[in-house]
Amino acid sequence: MDYKQRFIERKLQQNKVIATPSKTVAFVTGHCTHNPGGLLLWYCVIYRDNGETLVCFDHYESGTLNEAEYLGVLLCMEKCIELGIKEIDIKTNSQTIVNVLNGVWKCKAEHIKPLFKSVQELRKSVDIKISWIPTAEMPTHKDGQKELYKLKKQYCV
Repeated sequence: MDYKQRFIERKLQQNKVIATPSKTVAFVTGHCTHNPGGLLLWYCVIYRDNGETLVCFDHYESGTLNEAEYLGVLLCMEKCIELGIKEIDIKTNSQTIVNVLNGVWKCKAEHIKPLFKSVQELRKSVDIKISWIPTAEMPTHKDGQKELYKLKKQYCV
């Protein structure tokens, strides 16, 4: 069993179902080794209403923290569309993402606008409610970012 598969299985064991019977809940975050220009990683943990748990992640060699956070939301939404999920409650530790996607703030950064537009386009296919939670309350935070950073170093070096 490879490192990635062991990580996913451990996350599945640690994060049992936290979904309500009628909703799918996802926890999404991004990470940047140094901002701007550091290695990016983003991931989400999706708890489906049928009890299934999915861990999704990806990485890129360079960017900003905000880019990583938007990419996490996009990854989550794309996965939900792929699975036929029509409604999802996304929880993130990024107040910027929450405020921009909920229309409280405007998306002004030119390098973020294409990602923002992509999220808005995907909203036509999946209904999302996005809300903020403290980082410490994210079930993926305790060891998820450290594990994914190790994976990132493995794949990007």
